[in-house]
Amino acid sequence: MTKIGKFQTALHWVFPSRCVACGTLVESDFGLCSACWAQTSFLGGTLCDYCGVPVLGEETNDTVSCDDCHTIQRPWLMGRSALAYEGVARKLVLALKHGDRQDIAKPAARWMANAAVPLTSNGALVVPVPMHWSRLLKRRYNQASLLGHHMARLLDLPFCPDALIRPRVAGSTEGLTTVERFQKLEGAIEPHKKRGTRMAGRRVILVDDVMTSGATLSSAAQACVAAGANEVCVITLARVAKDAQIPDKCGNIRKCVMTTVEIYTSPLCGFCHAAKRLLTQKGVEFSEVDVLADPNRKPEMIQRANGGRTVPQIFVGDIHVGGCDDLYALDRAGKLDALLGA
Repeated sequence: MTKIGKFQTALHWVFPSRCVACGTLVESDFGLCSACWAQTSFLGGTLCDYCGVPVLGEETNDTVSCDDCHTIQRPWLMGRSALAYEGVARKLVLALKHGDRQDIAKPAARWMANAAVPLTSNGALVVPVPMHWSRLLKRRYNQASLLGHHMARLLDLPFCPDALIRPRVAGSTEGLTTVERFQKLEGAIEPHKKRGTRMAGRRVILVDDVMTSGATLSSAAQACVAAGANEVCVITLARVAKDAQIPDKCGNIRKCVMTTVEIYTSPLCGFCHAAKRLLTQKGVEFSEVDVLADPNRKPEMIQRANGGRTVPQIFVGDIHVGGCDDLYALDRAGKLDALLGA
């Protein structure tokens, strides 16, 4: 055994490989344990040509689209997603996005590379959906750029992390309708004045972590076309697909049901931050209502909370959980995961 091999063996003994989702010991680096693998919905079978979500029916030579992509015209040629945004996949996405778990990008990019094979062509350029500089400064990294970097290396494709820019802060799209999301993000992304020229005359593969309505990807795709891209394709780690028919590991079809979590907060409330932190750790995406910024929503909160006036007030579907203490009490009792459907 070489010195490098001995060093790697010793390193493995000191830092054994762990599941990227739950931390259980596994055989290889950057993998999932059997339990988490079974709870991760990899998308396959007959897929929507525009977003990669499974659709019922057999594969044909005709264009296949899901209900969302049939209703909303997509400004790209083809799209794919690696995972359904639920369970372990949702936990991984949120940990990468908000939990500083940059180590997740490497295995996630491998899953994306497998899904992106139909999108690749000679000379295709991999471009991540950009982040505004102020958010990048706060988060310290762009998760779409991390995913794109690793995926491009696996597919042996060129990568340009700054071909697109966000010249203005669009703000949060949480709680907005699909139409409102598209209106808010229209023109929010532009090609970089210099690096954007790399997209001219070639296929561009856009990379993002999650596709929900497709508004962000639409804005980015339009910017690519404005820069002279011949074709635009999109690849995301996960696709939010409410009520989609998802095949499980045994081939059985089940419905993907998304739990709606809403939390009324104030930026000055430490309990609000603690509640949001726990929900993020659970891999739950939530809709936040800032009653300080939008005081007109406070009467709505009071009515829904049966007179509760303090923040946070947390709702899971139609169930009023209560405040931060109530949320943590459910977690200690082992009842929160079942309620969240995590």
